[in-house]
Amino acid sequence: MLADFRQCAIAGGRTPVAGRQSGANNMTIETFSNIDELVEVGQRMGFSGGGTQLKPGPVEVNRRSHAVGGITVVRHGARGAVEYWGDTPDRLVTFIVPLCFECYRVNLESPTVSRDVVMMPPGAEIVITTFGHDSFLLYVPVSLLARHLGEFASVLEPSPRSVRRFAIDRDLRAQLIGALMQVPATLAMAVEARQHVICEILAAMLRADADSNQTRLRVEAKRRALRRARDFIVGNIGSPLVVSEVSSAAGVSERTLQRLFNEEFQQGPLQYIRAQRLEAVRKMLSHVDFSYKSISEIAIENGFTHLGRFSTAFKSQFGALPKQFRRGA
Repeated sequence: MLADFRQCAIAGGRTPVAGRQSGANNMTIETFSNIDELVEVGQRMGFSGGGTQLKPGPVEVNRRSHAVGGITVVRHGARGAVEYWGDTPDRLVTFIVPLCFECYRVNLESPTVSRDVVMMPPGAEIVITTFGHDSFLLYVPVSLLARHLGEFASVLEPSPRSVRRFAIDRDLRAQLIGALMQVPATLAMAVEARQHVICEILAAMLRADADSNQTRLRVEAKRRALRRARDFIVGNIGSPLVVSEVSSAAGVSERTLQRLFNEEFQQGPLQYIRAQRLEAVRKMLSHVDFSYKSISEIAIENGFTHLGRFSTAFKSQFGALPKQFRRGA
């Protein structure tokens, strides 16, 4: 991992110097050997914080940075057991794009894996624990990324979750890493084009996640409305019920309630209410505790007022008239 950095430096006619800039084309190659120098790197990048070694032994950090328009791209590798804490830079969204990880945790979550991209908003409190990694760090101005997100720019607003993780599509990930590894830019596409590609891929990732979250929220809202509707029906099974009362209890319009019931139960609210009333009657007819009650009493208790229609509906749903069902039970 570290050899890759050194070979790249040698190929460019440059020798790594601990804690110093080296070479042209806005390139920086640095090698550090202890936690104090690691903290210094973070402070120069705009982080404020500190760190500690988790195990004795060398701590090596290599970084090679360059600018792609307004984006700072850092190829970052490390060896050794280190915990680093601090805040991310102001006005910059920080992304971690892993290449290979031995063990890498952000804010003590489960280890980051190679298919994940981690996003940290400006000024986020973070704790990074690593036992060795090779990754890209991207520092993207909020305003630049917001332009590419368009109507989805709200995903960049502060959130209770300071760290977000995305399982990026394999093709998008390959395109992103390809754009990040084209150094220096003069060997491939123009800087403006690379900046556009990088921002569009990050924006596509965030938009896809926003779409997924919106879908999840819609599903959760649907489930809540259906649960409220069913609880209201069950709690008032013996009372006259109309759709407007159920929709009001569910917190949705009558039209929405009709659609939700058709999607979930393949029947409208009134058909569902009747089916639940018939099921309540069936249970009472089957239970010895209610044997003292007449069928008419049980039917009326569960909201049926027309006994002839009740008997017909019961036979249609259960294949026998109420009297036949009770004798068979």
